[in-house]
Amino acid sequence: MKHGAALPLVLLLLLNCSVPSPVSLPCEPTIARMVPPQFVMDHVVGGVQGASNSAQPTAAVSREVWASDRNYLGNDVLWVDLPRDGRVRGRSVSISTYEIAPSRIAVTARRTDATPAAFSVERDENPGGGPRDRAVTMVFSARDCWDITFSQSGKDISFVLAVDGP
Repeated sequence: MKHGAALPLVLLLLLNCSVPSPVSLPCEPTIARMVPPQFVMDHVVGGVQGASNSAQPTAAVSREVWASDRNYLGNDVLWVDLPRDGRVRGRSVSISTYEIAPSRIAVTARRTDATPAAFSVERDENPGGGPRDRAVTMVFSARDCWDITFSQSGKDISFVLAVDGP
C-alpha cells in the first residue's frame, strides 16, 4: 500500500496536470547600513549614560564603526533606524526617526504582492524629547513583504520590511 499512495500523483504528472500551490515570493528586506549624521549618534549614545564615577572611555568610536552593525537609512531631511535584519517578528514594529528639521511625516505601506491588507500607524507627535527624534509604530494585518514609504518635506525614504509574525 505504500506505493499506492504515490500513484495518483504520478498519474497527475503524466497527464501534465499540476496541483495548485500557494505562490510565495522571497522577501528581500532593506539592509541599508548607511552612516547617519553625528547628531543621531550623539543622541543614541547620549541616551545611555554610565554612572558619574565610572571611567570615561579614552578613545572615541567613529560613526562608521558605531553604525556598522545597525540598519540606518536616510536622506538630507530624515533618518530612520530599521530593524537590523529588516525583519519584523510579530505584527508591529516601532521605527525611530531622526528629523533634520521638524516637519510632518507621512507613512504609507502596501504588500509587495499588491494583495489588499490593512495597515495602521501611530506616531509620537510630541516635539519634546531628544534632537528631533520620534517613534513611528506600524501595525501590519498580515505576514508578508511590505513596501513602506516615509515622506517628509517633499522627500521620500522607501524600504521593504519582512513581516514574519503570526
